[in-house]
Amino acid sequence: MKLLPKQTRVATDDALGMAIEIAVILVLFIAGGFALDRWLGTLPLFMILGTVLGSIGLFTKHKYRYDLKMDALEAERRGAVSERNTLPRTGSTAGPHG
Repeated sequence: MKLLPKQTRVATDDALGMAIEIAVILVLFIAGGFALDRWLGTLPLFMILGTVLGSIGLFTKHKYRYDLKMDALEAERRGAVSERNTLPRTGSTAGPHG
C-alpha cells in the first residue's frame, strides 16, 4: 500500500541492541543452569557455570565485533587519506600569508 511508510530494518549493532542481546543471552544461560541444577540437585553449580560461560562468550563476540568495526573504519580512513594525497592541488604553492 502506498499510504504505509516503507519499513526499514533495525540496526542491531547499536548500543541498545547490544544491551538487550547481553541481557537476554545471560538470562538464558543462567536459567538453563538453574534448570540443570534443579534437575540434578546441584544448586548453584550449573547456574554459576552458565553465567561464566555466557559472559565469556558475550565478551568474545563483542570483542571480535569491535575489532572488525575498527578495522573497517581504519581501512576507510586510510582510503580517505590516500585519496587526499592523490588529488591534484590547485592554487599557488605559497603559504597562507604570501
